[in-house]
Amino acid sequence: MLQRVEPSVFVTDTEAFESSPYSLALEDTSADPDRVSLVMFTSGTTGEPKAALHTLNTWGAYQVYAAGVTPSTPDNRTYMPHTLTHAGAIGTLLIRPVLDGTCALLTDVWAPGPVARFLSEVDVTGVVAAPFFLTGLVAEAPKLPNLRYVTATGTPAPAQLITDVRAVLGVRLGTAWAMTEAAGTFIRPDDPDDWIRHSVGRPIDGDELDIRDGRLFIRGAGVCLATLSRDSGELSVIDDWYDTVTWPNGMGEAESRSSAGSPNGSAGPG
Repeated sequence: MLQRVEPSVFVTDTEAFESSPYSLALEDTSADPDRVSLVMFTSGTTGEPKAALHTLNTWGAYQVYAAGVTPSTPDNRTYMPHTLTHAGAIGTLLIRPVLDGTCALLTDVWAPGPVARFLSEVDVTGVVAAPFFLTGLVAEAPKLPNLRYVTATGTPAPAQLITDVRAVLGVRLGTAWAMTEAAGTFIRPDDPDDWIRHSVGRPIDGDELDIRDGRLFIRGAGVCLATLSRDSGELSVIDDWYDTVTWPNGMGEAESRSSAGSPNGSAGPG
């Protein structure tokens, strides 16, 4: 999937790097897309706090599939207000540009007015953000003539925001949901315009969702290799269905099993 990636490393503090017990000569490094390369901790809101051990391929699976469903053009410029250590930002602002060579836009602070002016100046083409940030941006009514998509993340989009994004920004609002341990779901460009009002979308190809007695299970290419308990240190390897402990509160409905189904196809809401 990401086998051809050859990342560049820029070391600005060579003394600290060379004296570190973890130092390694750059010529001795290699990129293995199936080796654990990303450790992200859950908040513990739905269970015991834990670390999710991801590879470039597991966390990149979502972006690889999304890049195929929503192809980029050389002038794509995507903005996300979240920090680079945010799970979504790692995919949107770091992995996606490596995949298709497009531009990622960042700001060091969040202030709706200045950000709206910045996005207008740089001619942004896409915005991915939680509803809170999108509500602030819409309130500024920025002129973004080349904006092609806006995606709400993390939680169901409020009905008013769905309406306002279309009215103010001139594009329909999409949605994407994921969890620290695994890639999630998203609305496709060919889904009906009002589908976001009823669903958080379908999983990527290669992933499956199953809801059993109110508990959400997931397996596939976007699931982390293992989890590590923050408190006990217990390592749990994931080799099939991953039990997420509970259905994420407030996520509404999602089409289960696989993305082969569609709003008009065989895989209806779970």
